[in-house]
Amino acid sequence: MHHPQPAEHPQLPLEVQLLILDAIPEAFQDRAATQNAIRSCAETCQAWLSRARFHLYHTVHLRSHSQCYLLSRTLTENAAIATLIQHIHYTDTRPPSAFGYREMLQDPPLSMNTVSKLSSLRSAAFTFDLFTPTYFLPFVQSFSVLKSLDSLCLKNVITSTYAEIVNLLWSFPTVRAVELDRCLWYKIGSLEDLSTYPGHYRNLRALKIRHVEEKEMCQYLHIFEAAEGLTSLLFLSHLDAMDNYDGLHEYSQLETLHLGTSNTDPSGMAAALSNVRSSKLRRISLAFKAQGEPFEALIQQLSDSRLDDMLSTAPFLGLDQLIINVISDVSPGDAEGEIARALPRCHGRGILNFNVQYQPRAE
Repeated sequence: MHHPQPAEHPQLPLEVQLLILDAIPEAFQDRAATQNAIRSCAETCQAWLSRARFHLYHTVHLRSHSQCYLLSRTLTENAAIATLIQHIHYTDTRPPSAFGYREMLQDPPLSMNTVSKLSSLRSAAFTFDLFTPTYFLPFVQSFSVLKSLDSLCLKNVITSTYAEIVNLLWSFPTVRAVELDRCLWYKIGSLEDLSTYPGHYRNLRALKIRHVEEKEMCQYLHIFEAAEGLTSLLFLSHLDAMDNYDGLHEYSQLETLHLGTSNTDPSGMAAALSNVRSSKLRRISLAFKAQGEPFEALIQQLSDSRLDDMLSTAPFLGLDQLIINVISDVSPGDAEGEIARALPRCHGRGILNFNVQYQPRAE
């Protein structure tokens, strides 16, 4: 008697399987869920292992010394994995009381030997909160030997002196992008001779500085004034003391400039822009916060600031875009019309763009 053979399940080609694996990061909103799914793929099929490792190690998030130890051990056991790591995010949000004795003795989370293996690393981000540990400076500086590093980000860093953070940043000659968010210092200190860091900032093209206090504005601008190739600058700060923005005139190659303020008075923006000397500017983005005050007041101040007249003269004649970002209690359509009437010359040139977020005024 003939017994029918069970039908074989059709198998997707390996190329299609790998495309499905590549889509996993987009299928999950949560990073931990994504990592778990990809890790399961790595443990399921040998043919998937290489692709799964690519996704697992492409971007590495480290939140403790124990995770750093595990990464170091992994790279020691399998050196090829180090070349897969392109982005590292190190976060330490512990209070001083949580640090052990060895950590307080400047024990970096990753040794210089481990860092030197990261030959494909493109970006490194370091975030601290409540406390900047003593290992911070040597730990971050150990990444300066990586020639592949394009981007450096420091958040919530407090150093003893301005000189410490300047010397640290100068030691990264190859980076193309720097982001500093809430970085502070207690006193100035002694700067090293520039000859100690030949070619510093020679590749720097994009700079983002966020949440700057009034007294640090000029000092921040001074740090990067030697970056002759800098084309993009974002500066979010309190714009109460415009004389601190005279350093902008050193940035003669700027093509994109974004200024943001917690102050609703546009006259501060006009004063800051009066220091701009780059004739290569093509895009300016200005961010205001109008919530809590009548939108009509912002429009009146915008007209009184003579910003429209300033942006219609050199060095702003080559502008392609002027973007006004504002949070207001007026509907976006009405807000755009009012802003256009307050900036008639810019509107007439066709360069005016809007990003209006509607937020009802609290009763």
